[in-house]
Order: sequence, then C-alpha cells, then structure tokens
Amino acid sequence: MDDATAARTWDQWTDNGRTPDGIDEWPALLRSLDATDPDYKD
Repeated sequence: MDDATAARTWDQWTDNGRTPDGIDEWPALLRSLDATDPDYKD
C-alpha cells in the first residue's frame, strides 16, 4: 500500500477532526424508527 492510501485510510478511521461516530447517523436512525414504530415516543 502506498503512503497516500495509508494516510487517507488513517484519516477516515480516526475522524481527522470530523464529527464523532454516530452524530451523522442518529437523525437517520430516528427517522427510520419514526417510520416503523411512531409510538416509541410515548
């Protein structure tokens, strides 16, 4: 593996200043739950 690919992979796995894991996914998970079982909020 070349150095550029290794560096890019490392950046992707360590977030490199991006949002923490789950922050971007959470709204989509809530929308999915709303669609399948809207009563969960009660």
